[in-house]
Amino acid sequence: MSRLFRPLRKINTHRITKHAHHDAIQSTGDAIMPPSKATDILGNRPEPLIYDASGSAAHLSTEADQPHRCRMLAWSLSGFQKAAVIGNATTGRAWHMASDEGPNLNGWDAAPPPLGFLTVGLATAFAEEIQQLASNRGMATGALQIAVDNYYSVTGSMRARTMFGGALPFSVAVGTEYDVDDLDLFQLVRDGVHVSSVAGLFRDQTQGRFRVILNGTEIELSHPAPLGVVADPVDQCHATSAAAHGEALLASDGWSTKSTGAAPLHVLAAGETRANGSLALRQELKAPCGSAWRFVAGGAAAPDALSYVSAGIGFCFMTQLEILAAMHDVPVDALRLVQDTAFGPGGATGGTGKSPGFAPVETHLFVDAPRATAAQVSELVDLAERACYLHALCRTSVKPLVRSAGTKRKAS
Repeated sequence: MSRLFRPLRKINTHRITKHAHHDAIQSTGDAIMPPSKATDILGNRPEPLIYDASGSAAHLSTEADQPHRCRMLAWSLSGFQKAAVIGNATTGRAWHMASDEGPNLNGWDAAPPPLGFLTVGLATAFAEEIQQLASNRGMATGALQIAVDNYYSVTGSMRARTMFGGALPFSVAVGTEYDVDDLDLFQLVRDGVHVSSVAGLFRDQTQGRFRVILNGTEIELSHPAPLGVVADPVDQCHATSAAAHGEALLASDGWSTKSTGAAPLHVLAAGETRANGSLALRQELKAPCGSAWRFVAGGAAAPDALSYVSAGIGFCFMTQLEILAAMHDVPVDALRLVQDTAFGPGGATGGTGKSPGFAPVETHLFVDAPRATAAQVSELVDLAERACYLHALCRTSVKPLVRSAGTKRKAS
């Protein structure tokens, strides 16, 4: 049987030169330009883009009081570059992550795009759930190979204020190291996806809650408000530093393979589980074609699935708002975000035997924009929420397309 997954090479921690060519900017026809006076901050930093930030001042601000809840503290840097610390109440850990956009959005390509974090998180959650379910069923699978393909749609135009981002059905393919009956493997993958900790995210239809503080004053929005109130994290932003670390958790890895499908946005995360409980994943932006990145996820020494998923949602919303502000000449000096995402325990990993739910994403946005009006910023939030592909995923019931990818080799 042919291999569906290219073998994973050792991560190269050195930055590489990006390809100069790229696809059209947007399917909407809108030309995207980064905010003026922007500089490449992430590309000139010596520290890693992903590292353990547990115990930092930012981590203390992200500590959530409920299990399976993640709190993300994020801040804008320059252009479309952003950094964040995401704390997971279940693990008690926090991770620093950073995001950028590639040439399709005139970014510097110095860090992965927001959608990449989400797909990496899904692949990690599915693999961990499938492994535990296989153990529960007494199935010897060996290492798992997994590929998750996410697809998104675009309608309307940002410039005309009519754009809607959409989430389309995604696919999950899983292969095994040892020989497993095809039907048994299909049922294992199907059930593992159904009871995974992220299942409610793409099954339930949840509308996000938003609160916006503009120049220190809360403004009225058309969206429902979060259930709680949080303080401006301005003093905690940037209050992290990379401690001594072992394996590199993220590295640039060349150019993606261009998608052959019709979806305007296509993101892939593919790789395999490792003996230490983590996954080595290659994330590709296949449409519009962009850079590829190597992630380490899960296990004891890398970010967990829910932290990656939460990072993707927050980064994506911030990017849409930044694009819209630049396009409609709304002068925004800085953004800070506190986002709460609440998942449920996995049916196998959490021992419930059930598919978990997902609560509405709660977003507290702090905007420094002395020359902008409340009406302008309120409109930006409305437009950004509609344009955000990952808020679209939250409010859309999407049925995953699941398949087994056979075995890597026979069990001895």
